[in-house]
Amino acid sequence: MTTTAAASPRTARFATVTAAVLSMLIVGALAGCSQTTHNEAKAQAQQRWDRIRAGVKLQLAEQHFRAGRMKNCLQEAGQAVALDPQSIAPRILLTQALIETGQLLSAAAAIDAAAAIEPEHPEVLYMQGVVAERRQDLERALTCYQRASERDPTQADYVASEVECLVAIGRPWLAQEVLQDRSADFPQDATLKALQAEVALLLGDEHTALQGLQAALRNAGNDPRLTEEYGLLLVRTGQHERAVSVLEPMYARSPDSMSRLSVRTLASAYLALGRPQQAKNLLSRLVEKYANDPHDWTILARAAMVCNDWATARRCAETLVGLTPDDPDTQFLMGYVCWKLNDPQRAKAALRSVLITNPSDAMAHCILGDVYRQTADFPNAQRHFQSAIQFDPTCEWARDALAELKAS
Repeated sequence: MTTTAAASPRTARFATVTAAVLSMLIVGALAGCSQTTHNEAKAQAQQRWDRIRAGVKLQLAEQHFRAGRMKNCLQEAGQAVALDPQSIAPRILLTQALIETGQLLSAAAAIDAAAAIEPEHPEVLYMQGVVAERRQDLERALTCYQRASERDPTQADYVASEVECLVAIGRPWLAQEVLQDRSADFPQDATLKALQAEVALLLGDEHTALQGLQAALRNAGNDPRLTEEYGLLLVRTGQHERAVSVLEPMYARSPDSMSRLSVRTLASAYLALGRPQQAKNLLSRLVEKYANDPHDWTILARAAMVCNDWATARRCAETLVGLTPDDPDTQFLMGYVCWKLNDPQRAKAALRSVLITNPSDAMAHCILGDVYRQTADFPNAQRHFQSAIQFDPTCEWARDALAELKAS
């Protein structure tokens, strides 16, 4: 029978100490693991909470942006960025608000910081284009818009910005190519239809421009800006009746919201259709509100003369002399009106001024010749009628007047 020797007291003590140390190491290790796991969980919970707070801040910032409260928007968006630095949305909104407040350098820094996180994010690329365009770096803007559209081909705004940038750079033919390639992807987009019309007009294709605006109006309904552009183009292409049918109801609904150019265009259409009194009424109200636009006074003068309202015509001429005294057309109008009103002195002065600038103006020679004839200054009358024939051999007025002077 085999027996085991009893352990010595020293060996027993060593075994006891070793067991205790191992026990302490194990407990310590477990405690350390527990502490590390707890810290990580706490950090993750804080990150989740910060992201939630950042989302709330972003919503507040968006509300402020829509309401035009840019100072509040900047504050909330900045806090959202600080709470969730890796999120792109607050950085984009911050960039937009900085652009709206004219802080282009800060806007560039904000969107470049977003690009450092996600350089190929389409909205980041698009906003980089917006900032570059505002800073007049059109080539860089164009590149950004094109890259944004490549990353996300579903966004019509990216295409529209690319087209507008090409036009601004002076490449409307390339803009037209982009629209032809991409318009089918956005058949209901009124903005692209309107751009198609504007680009066609730049290239001299008025027919395509009209088609584009018609399509844009079908998609956008009674959009005031598109309606006005359509009316303007109709007048430009000589379709005055259609122009009146488009612009007249718009003026009747809201005369104060209609642009001065559109009111002036409607008046021109009235004149072309032989409705001078309506043109005169329209423009009389316009010049009361905006007294310093020579175009309005010129068309009002034309309407007044057709209506035989020479008092209004003279008022227009005198106003124009004050606004554009060196314009030969203004002086011609003054000379013509004063001739009709039998004011020879003012007529002579105005018509002489015209002939100093344009000595070959046959009509000015004829009118001035008639003024001299009315005041019995026959030598000067004959001289101006002869000058009229010299510059326009087909002028029957001058030829008949010279015959009458010779017979008398």
